[in-house]
Amino acid sequence: MRKASLDLVYELAKEDPRIVFIGSDLGHGTLDAMKKEIPDRFYMEGVSEQHVIGMAAGLAMEGFIP
Repeated sequence: MRKASLDLVYELAKEDPRIVFIGSDLGHGTLDAMKKEIPDRFYMEGVSEQHVIGMAAGLAMEGFIP
């Protein structure tokens, strides 16, 4: 289920430049294709959930879809 969800995020991001992925320590290899193809919209913030929420809110306020 997790892989299917992440794959869908990647597929949607390829179609919509507003979509940004922000991960929180999901492990090595997570969304490697997205990281390689559209690195400016891929953020792996590590174990820092509070930061991820603030970052997502800021990106949303600027018109992105985190």
